[in-house]
Amino acid sequence: MLIVEDEMFVSWGLEAALVEHGHIVCGIAQSAEEALQLAKAHRPDLIFMDIGLFGPSDGLEVARRILADRPTRIVFSSAWNDPRTLAVIEELGAYANIPKPCREADLVAVADRAWREVLSATAS
Repeated sequence: MLIVEDEMFVSWGLEAALVEHGHIVCGIAQSAEEALQLAKAHRPDLIFMDIGLFGPSDGLEVARRILADRPTRIVFSSAWNDPRTLAVIEELGAYANIPKPCREADLVAVADRAWREVLSATAS
């Protein structure tokens, strides 16, 4: 899993919760450039994506570029919940959208569901 979040304390909390539940976090990115590099290097099965990032690009653009490269489960978690943003998230085919503020338990539940799907797909 890859965490793309400009708030490091949020990233660390999510990483700790995921690891505590047995998930592996391959990296944390705060900018679009970092996210694209880590996604290319690690090819994660699941990406937790904030929309507001450091730098000129946002999480929506990062998701577009990652999805253009290969299918990837992307979970958006952001305070940006205006109708335009929600329409773009839907257009991108997000795996899930969990608006902030959110509970870590909700994010972990999505990660658990995605992991079960990965295991099921590899068993087939």
